[in-house]
Amino acid sequence: MENNDEKQCITEERIIDLLQGRWGEHAERHSLQHLNTCEACRKLYDEWLTLLSPAGAEQPRSIIKKRIRGKLRWQRFKDIISSISVRKRWGVAMLAAVMTLLLFIGLFRPHSVPWLQDRDLPATLPELRLVTRPGTVLYNVPASAHDLVTGYVWLNSESGEMLIHVEGLPPLPEYDYQVWIVKADDRRNSGILKLTNGKASLYYTAQKNQVREAEGIWLSIEPKGGSLQPSGPDRVLVNLRDDSSVAR
Repeated sequence: MENNDEKQCITEERIIDLLQGRWGEHAERHSLQHLNTCEACRKLYDEWLTLLSPAGAEQPRSIIKKRIRGKLRWQRFKDIISSISVRKRWGVAMLAAVMTLLLFIGLFRPHSVPWLQDRDLPATLPELRLVTRPGTVLYNVPASAHDLVTGYVWLNSESGEMLIHVEGLPPLPEYDYQVWIVKADDRRNSGILKLTNGKASLYYTAQKNQVREAEGIWLSIEPKGGSLQPSGPDRVLVNLRDDSSVAR
């Protein structure tokens, strides 16, 4: 089982180390990328995977086998997303098509959540990771008596991440829609919504305790560029003390 390809190919010793989980995160990620593009190394990897994985009950090495295969699928998914340059060129429509294909062939299997049924999908890899990560909680943004704003908010108290997707906001040329994490009388600036054709989104990473201790996510109308503290009319997007949420 020799591999005499170019220098960037992976040696048998390093493939064995990879299968046994002895590599650091950076080296492991680089090797997974190479395995997805090099037929010779992938063949060698598969041979050692068979040799190191005993048949029968779940053994430590067979657990490693599943973990590595899962990482290979995830790395392949990331490479596809990266190669089509979602944000710069192809946009959300192409990402939706790719997600549909990946779901069909089994490379990517997120939990069943409402946004998979929508035509507008999160358009960056951090967003995709957040909405499929265990521990992420999905909140519905209901329409109020004063507007037709609806959407979703995803929160993960362990990572401190938040993702907002809403629609129905009217354009305000001289103002911005600013998001706040609210706890009692404290308002923490979480950024400005990016508004396009009535649809808006925001991905934000806060301190973990800010998300964990938050009581609500509010939206206010502020002068262009935002404010240090809310100064304009506000609207409660999500009451985090409500039970209308879906745990991931």
